[in-house]
Amino acid sequence: MCKTLFKSAKIAFCGSMTALSVAIMLISGFFAAGFYSFPALSGVILSIVVLEIGLKWGLLSFFSTSFLSLLLVPNKESSVIFTMFFGYYPIIKVYIDGVKSKILKIFYKILVFNVASVLEFFISTKILIIPEESYNLFGISTPLFLLFIGNVVFWIYDRAVSNLIIAYLSKYSKKVKSLMHLSA
Repeated sequence: MCKTLFKSAKIAFCGSMTALSVAIMLISGFFAAGFYSFPALSGVILSIVVLEIGLKWGLLSFFSTSFLSLLLVPNKESSVIFTMFFGYYPIIKVYIDGVKSKILKIFYKILVFNVASVLEFFISTKILIIPEESYNLFGISTPLFLLFIGNVVFWIYDRAVSNLIIAYLSKYSKKVKSLMHLSA
């Protein structure tokens, strides 16, 4: 991260990435696949803020996007999913991946995902009043099965985010820095 970036440029970059994330969240209600995929994409956008200008600005973008999504996005469950996991995970992933112990790294990732999933379930059913029956399949309650499947999908998502971050750093980071008049 470059320390020569002026505060106004940081604000502009942070605001642009936040606006892009909110715009992506607004689209989430128009496509069936958008329920999970657009919040996931919005979170990846915010990881760029952390990589370029730091954690403080990434968290500012996350909180701004979360607030605006909860306020503006018609699909509230999609906004909750973003706020409870997809929005901050790519931001903290940058730091979790820096942990030297592979066992601790895996533990932290599993812990973050499972705590977020359980909280999202309770917020959805108790606050958003989504009926618990909507988590049934052929009359069988499936939350634990869905959590297991969610863990499998999470590992695919985690790998995809890693690959996107690597691709961004190798192909676009220098271009972004040069556009913002930073030394690469």
